[in-house]
Amino acid sequence: SDSQELSATMRKQLQRLIDLRFHEAAGMTMKEFVDPVPLPEAVDATLIVNESLIGIAKQCELLGIKMHPGFDLTELSNLEEVPADAKLYWRYGLDNGKVTRGMPVIETRRALKQNGRRPVTTAEVLALYAQNPGILEKKFSLDAAGSQYSDNRSPHLCRRSYVIYSQPKKEGEEEKIEKVVEEVELAMAYVNRGHPDWGSPSFRK
Repeated sequence: SDSQELSATMRKQLQRLIDLRFHEAAGMTMKEFVDPVPLPEAVDATLIVNESLIGIAKQCELLGIKMHPGFDLTELSNLEEVPADAKLYWRYGLDNGKVTRGMPVIETRRALKQNGRRPVTTAEVLALYAQNPGILEKKFSLDAAGSQYSDNRSPHLCRRSYVIYSQPKKEGEEEKIEKVVEEVELAMAYVNRGHPDWGSPSFRK
């Protein structure tokens, strides 16, 4: 039945957050964390942890996401309205952002608004990654076009990889690749520049 599907959607997403210790970061018991969350209205729901409950930096830490050096959270604001009184809230009708691939964020915002869509905020892009890390592909970074940094940039989530070389043991010996490190980073990009491998996920209004 519909109610069983909605319950399963809710249970799965709450369990994922509990596995990641979000309730502990909020200073809550599992019951305190789970009980106030209403049943979603549709199965295409995504559960968002309000940044008023757990700040962006702590959410990144729980998810193993590195914040770009110099990312000052006091300079970050949301352009999309977020439920002020809800510790966790639902968004519906996710689009993964590929329809806006290559568009500058400033154009993406206009296009999404015209189509009755809501670009994701920073907390919402983190929620997408929390529930489905595979949404963040190596060749496709996620803009959080629903948020804005003070200097005309917007946040985006990306996968980066870099090579660590071993130090030569003897003079004249070549460096060798020791390992390749992959990490997920919350960074920023200017809203008036598009990138062929970036796009902004969105929800329906």
